[in-house]
Amino acid sequence: MKMSNTSERLKELMKTKNLKQIDILELCKPISNKYGISVNKNDLSQYISGKSEPGSKKLAILGIALNVNESWLMGFDVSMERGSINLLSEKEELLLDKYNKLNDFGQTEAIKRVSELTEIDKYTRVNITTMAAHNDDNSEEQQELMMKDFEEMDKW
Repeated sequence: MKMSNTSERLKELMKTKNLKQIDILELCKPISNKYGISVNKNDLSQYISGKSEPGSKKLAILGIALNVNESWLMGFDVSMERGSINLLSEKEELLLDKYNKLNDFGQTEAIKRVSELTEIDKYTRVNITTMAAHNDDNSEEQQELMMKDFEEMDKW
């Protein structure tokens, strides 16, 4: 149940942690840079005044920067404590970090290149169907193709 709003919660945090708007912006800066999502003076001023509410991405930046639960920051009656659930693997974090360092053109190129890699069997996760060892009613051509497949799998 919603008990408050983002404006009130930000004011509460500013009071209890003795923060000014500039302090919050400084806390947001490294996270904003990491994820490529900017929280600027105007945004924060509007959130604190209650003129607007942050979208999900900017809310996440604020939650991480202030180390509070985003739902609590939105005004819901939940614990203020931030959970420590990380849904991304280390490799995904690394990939996202590198991707966010790219400009728009670079990000578009990265997407193209990753898409190309997904078209190459060598780089994709493949579902392998097991065939019974006693299945000998395959044509000679099918058996040759299976042998080539087995040889390719041995290279993995």
